[in-house]
Amino acid sequence: MKYHVGKLSSLFGISAQTLHHYEKLGLLEVDRHEGNAYRSYDDYGFQRLGTIRKLRNAGFSLKDSAFVYGRIGERDVYEKYKKRKREVQAHIREQQRVVDQLEAYLDQLERLLLPDEGFKVLEYDGFHRLDLGRADDATTLLEGRERSAAAWFRQLFFTTTSILLDFDGLEVRDYSMGVIAERSVFLSLLRARDDGAEFIPGGAFASRVVKYHNTMDPGAMGRLCADHLAESGQRLRGKPFTRLVTSFRDHEDNKVNIVELLIPIE
Repeated sequence: MKYHVGKLSSLFGISAQTLHHYEKLGLLEVDRHEGNAYRSYDDYGFQRLGTIRKLRNAGFSLKDSAFVYGRIGERDVYEKYKKRKREVQAHIREQQRVVDQLEAYLDQLERLLLPDEGFKVLEYDGFHRLDLGRADDATTLLEGRERSAAAWFRQLFFTTTSILLDFDGLEVRDYSMGVIAERSVFLSLLRARDDGAEFIPGGAFASRVVKYHNTMDPGAMGRLCADHLAESGQRLRGKPFTRLVTSFRDHEDNKVNIVELLIPIE
């Protein structure tokens, strides 16, 4: 049976130009009819085109799909399929990590939308934080840390910017900028880039989602921490810190930052 190019391009959803490109690459063998410009394929060409289309739909690159015209055996085809399966599974794991992180951000934003939402106690496995220097000192921010910080910033979304509060239980004396990651993220994405990173031990953290305009007020953050400790009777076991959830400009043209404030507690 002969299959004309026009009908096959319509059937497979492939342009005639693409079919011609496949022919030039040697992926398809075409029959040319004497006396006219019609081109067609035989039964094997039909099956080969079906295989190429199937492989492309499975995410094989055109280069990887080209194995269909090589001199290979079924073992080679098996290995090609097996390799693609591993690639897809790795992609699924990556996308699941994105889904999990989106779920965490959604949870934080939902907490902000709740009326009278205060602190809640959460358990975390711990955090790794790379300090970048004082926020108000441009001469020290990132000084000597550019190389380490680059790896962290390339993973933003899974990592996030962070403000560490030098809090003595009553007030904030100072603070510094940094970038932070949960321990699981650090171990999976940043383990080889841990130069200078500080480990914040896991355990209980008093957590609150806070919105502020423009720049953060360290004093206000300190009062939130002090009030919570006084009201709850919980004891401080480390320095409080923030994790950025998102930032945007609102309808009143305010620059808005939404952060999770975390207080390590015993």
